[in-house]
Amino acid sequence: EDEPALVSMRNWDIPVFPVRGQDLVDIGFKPSPKIGYTLDILRTAWAHEQGTVSKEDLLRCVTPETRFE
Repeated sequence: EDEPALVSMRNWDIPVFPVRGQDLVDIGFKPSPKIGYTLDILRTAWAHEQGTVSKEDLLRCVTPETRFE
């Protein structure tokens, strides 16, 4: 008989990061390395929230003018 934790892991749906580079282009980002950097920042925030933040909420956090210092 399987351990409860193993059963839980087998039944767990791994969340998929919802934002793509094209999503950033669609809201006005120019194709550039900034897209990759912005995706990294958004992915970190999303992971910090255990993958529960929606694509729409993530995209509301950034604009093409957003600066990450």
